[in-house]
Amino acid sequence: MAIVFVFRSLGWLQPFEWMAYDWFFQLRPIEPIDEKIVIVGMDERDIRKYGHPISDRDLARVISKIKAGNPKVIGLNIVRDRPVREGIEELNEVFATTPNLISVEKVVGEKGDTIAPPPELANRKQIASVDVAVDSDGVLRRGFLP
Repeated sequence: MAIVFVFRSLGWLQPFEWMAYDWFFQLRPIEPIDEKIVIVGMDERDIRKYGHPISDRDLARVISKIKAGNPKVIGLNIVRDRPVREGIEELNEVFATTPNLISVEKVVGEKGDTIAPPPELANRKQIASVDVAVDSDGVLRRGFLP
């Protein structure tokens, strides 16, 4: 028992634990794709058309169109910690009138590495963390809970 404690405290068992975890994870049954989930993304053609980063006005229009479909939740995985070109008033209005909109923040890291969420959504706690922990073998197995 003591030897296991020593090996574990030194991290010598970690690779074996990860291998077992990964193996068990791969044994899970394949889950069907949920047809009710829609991902709206930007590709290179969109970036050429709208610019990068997308303006606040265009982002407000996209969110409004998605909102018109009455989704249960809208996840916005675009950093918006400061205004981008024109349309900040429109975007703030969309933020204020969309209670099912969740935006992102990055809270783990050195000072200057963190990214604040849009204040309009942070005030109403409509935010989620995008921080992840990459294990020393380069595999992403975990995320941080807020």
